[in-house]
Order: sequence, then structure tokens, then C-alpha cells
Amino acid sequence: MLACTLLACTVLAACSALSGQHISQQPNVRLLGEQHDAPSHPSLHAQAVRDLIAQRRLAALVLEMADAPARTSNLSPDATEAQVQAALGWKQSAWPWANYQDAIMAAVRAGVPVAGGNLPQAKMGQAMHSANYDGLFTPALWQRHLDNIRTGHCDMLPTAQLAPMARVQVARDVQIASVVLAEMTLSQSKNKTIVLIAGSGHVDAQLAVPFHIQQLNPGTAVQITQWPSESTGTDYCAQFKQQMQNMGKPVPAK
Repeated sequence: MLACTLLACTVLAACSALSGQHISQQPNVRLLGEQHDAPSHPSLHAQAVRDLIAQRRLAALVLEMADAPARTSNLSPDATEAQVQAALGWKQSAWPWANYQDAIMAAVRAGVPVAGGNLPQAKMGQAMHSANYDGLFTPALWQRHLDNIRTGHCDMLPTAQLAPMARVQVARDVQIASVVLAEMTLSQSKNKTIVLIAGSGHVDAQLAVPFHIQQLNPGTAVQITQWPSESTGTDYCAQFKQQMQNMGKPVPAK
């Protein structure tokens, strides 16, 4: 089975089409949804984090880009970037540090913990085979998950792979939601906000982290911010097709 570790998977599958939002003026949680390769989004993340720091309202920063249970809470505010990367188990090959360093280091310098939210790779195989994830949604919403995986992989995956990969996506969302809520509990403050930085698909109000937050802790005030999409001129479907051909995988005819 094709594991979702290719560039196309990273950029496309986590950035599927999105739907409605729940907005609160003073949220417990703020979810920042990015297009992973959009040039302007790193600075938007950093500014949002700095604004909350200036208001003394940032309780924690959670990242899709690092695996749970990694956390910087044992580091001092003057920790080096290398120490922060080590604490987070940062994977430069998957997530360019330059895209996230400003937001992360602003939190560290302010004494705010940064936590990995993603599901570790070692747990993804088990998630693929867990049909329990299928039943978390109505049939229509589960079909949306399958459709997002299909389109996110350029209609090039065999039908049999759609459900296993959708389950991994759901498992990741559940993991991220759990970390966000754990950080909210640790902060012990109703007047502060947990910020999540993740791909846009992970902050879909009906399918992803916001949905699971409400299932796990109903009534949590969540604000979703989707940064504007940007055209980068990169044809990820062409890249994905070439990667599949290089791996000897069949590519469906159009």
C-alpha cells in the first residue's frame, strides 16, 4: 500500500476543500489552516502568535508538523533553535524549519510551550485497519472523507486504498484534537487560547479537528482561521504521477 509520505500527499491530502466555521470572540482554541506551500502563510502564523503573546493570551502552540508527545516545556526561553528542533523531533525533510521558526520561536521566547500534535508514523498502520474511524461520521460525511483522499491524490489511487488512508487522516485529526484539549487543561486558564497550526484540511469544521474537539469536549469555543489560498505554479499531480511511475505503481488512465 502506498504510504502517505510523498510530497504530493503532504501538500494535497491535508489541504482538501473546506466548509463552515464556528467563530468565538474569545476562543479557547484558535485553529490556523494553511496551504503548506503558500509563501505568505508563515508570516501570518507568526503574526497571529505574536499578537496573542502581546495580549498575554497564548497558552500553548500545537503543531501538525511535529508528533505527539513532543513538547518544549523543559526548555528555557533562551533555548537555541537546534534545542527546540530536537525537543520537537523536527523532520526538516517533511517540514522546512524556515516556514515555522518565527511562530515557534516567538512562543518559546515568551515561555509558552510548543507541542507536537500529529499521530506518530508508528501508529498509522494500525489506524489504517481500524474501521472504528469510519463510524464516527454520517455516511455522507464519510464519503466526503473518501472523496477528499481521492481528489487529494489526483484520482490516482485504487479504490481499495481510499478507506485506509481516510482512516489515517481521521486518526491524525483525533490525535491533534486530543493534544489541543490536553494543552487547554494544562493551561488552567479560561482567558487564554491554544493555537494550532495545521494544513487546511485538518481544520475543516465538519470533518476534522474542530469536529473531534466538540466530540471530546462539547462546548469548547473554537475559532477557525483559513489563510487565503495562493497559486504557486507547481503541478503536484504531475509530480505525484511521476513518483508513482518511478515506484512502478500503475497510474489510472484519464
